[in-house]
Amino acid sequence: MKAAETISDQTAKSLLAAIGMTIGAWHDISPIKGKRAELPVASYKAPGNALELFCFAQHITTWIPDGDWKLLIADNSTALAKDEGILLHQGTSDSAQAGAFNKLFRFGNDHEENFERNIAIAHAIFLLLMFEGHAYLTSSNSNKLQILGIQDGYAYLYSEGVKISEAEELLQNFNRGPLTTPKWVSAAL
Repeated sequence: MKAAETISDQTAKSLLAAIGMTIGAWHDISPIKGKRAELPVASYKAPGNALELFCFAQHITTWIPDGDWKLLIADNSTALAKDEGILLHQGTSDSAQAGAFNKLFRFGNDHEENFERNIAIAHAIFLLLMFEGHAYLTSSNSNKLQILGIQDGYAYLYSEGVKISEAEELLQNFNRGPLTTPKWVSAAL
């Protein structure tokens, strides 16, 4: 099972429009009205230790609510080496790209498949943080402009309607046990 499919910018824009977002000038996820930089945000420098980074990626993916789909978009400044691109796309789709991409993860009623898709997203976030790529994640239920941004080894948790204190709490929970997998992972193992 491939966890995601590569979709066109037009398809991505159509999905994003339903939740008040669009693809911005740099091939990023932005609100239709206003700018992402104007949204409240909590930021965090990703850990340098590989195992901590792996757990961190699992924790921060929970910032984006589950829905019918999740969309992972890499922006125009993502410049992965060929081998990095192959590794990143290996678990998500048949297409290996080094630059901007749109990956659509569809969710349904099969809990095991949904878990595997969320794990694939966490793995992609892990690799993007490790390779210091630029990417954005959102979902069909991100109607409060929830966006997870990854840039140069930092994670940015944006939202217009969810209190940033919730993002800060998520990050504090990670800090309390940086080698501990989050509940959504440990419960499924």
